[in-house]
Amino acid sequence: MLTPVSQSPIDKWIDIITNVVREEMSKKCTQDNSHDFGHFYRVSSLARQFARAEKGNELIAFTSGMLHDIITLPKNDPNAEKSSLFAAKRAKELLLNLSFPQELILNVCHSIHAHSFSAKIEPKTIEARCVQDADRMEALGAFGLMRVFYCSGMFGSQLLDENDPAGEYRALDDKKFALDHFVQKLLTLYDTMKTSIGRKMAFSLSKFLEEYRNKLINDQKVGNLSTDCFIIAKIYHNAGENNLALFHPDDPFAKGKRKLNPSKYTLDNLLNKDTPYINKFLSQLKFELNGYSHLILN
Repeated sequence: MLTPVSQSPIDKWIDIITNVVREEMSKKCTQDNSHDFGHFYRVSSLARQFARAEKGNELIAFTSGMLHDIITLPKNDPNAEKSSLFAAKRAKELLLNLSFPQELILNVCHSIHAHSFSAKIEPKTIEARCVQDADRMEALGAFGLMRVFYCSGMFGSQLLDENDPAGEYRALDDKKFALDHFVQKLLTLYDTMKTSIGRKMAFSLSKFLEEYRNKLINDQKVGNLSTDCFIIAKIYHNAGENNLALFHPDDPFAKGKRKLNPSKYTLDNLLNKDTPYINKFLSQLKFELNGYSHLILN
């Protein structure tokens, strides 16, 4: 007779925290698909890997990652900069109710509060640095492309300034133009990375974003508005306007032979297009969804 394999303490807590986050998200009246359960789980899993590499506490990193956006105010809310503070307070309530190890809660709350770019809190622990770096990965690369245009659609901003897309002769304004957000925030993230593995990954993902930005600017300048780069931007901008899912949560690339549903899953609009840059975008997204494996291992 086989002896059941018992769970380790960390695995038990991972199951508990994961279920609590699912329950919390089910209570929300509105869903920001750029901060869905998939985002929480990817950030927490990556934070745990970073903590392992940095010799930090994996349970603190995972728990902080799962709860880091448990409260997320819209970016146009006057209290948006306090989102991570509110999330830390809610996390403390949840963890106390669960009888989570009390000696770990302070670090979890700090890691949640410090992860936010706008909060301007210096991460003081290994775990806080790991969570901050892991969260910022999804503002870069293919995820960064999806999320920046999705959010611009949500909040009604334009893709770019048609007369000066690069912002050479005007002040940048990412509340008005999505492409300005690349320079004002996304391409600055590399310099904020606190872990060695985070810096290595951010360098690669920033190069991808920078190449995309240059292509889109050039397309606009020559008046070619039907390129792969514009198609990606417009599709995700429309997704934000209509609150569509970024991609199918279980089978994003339709490898399970599911029927494509472009009116529900934004990525499905790109899966039947066999063009050079869209193929590059899809390849990059697959790499990111697979956990950036070769950058972590090498």
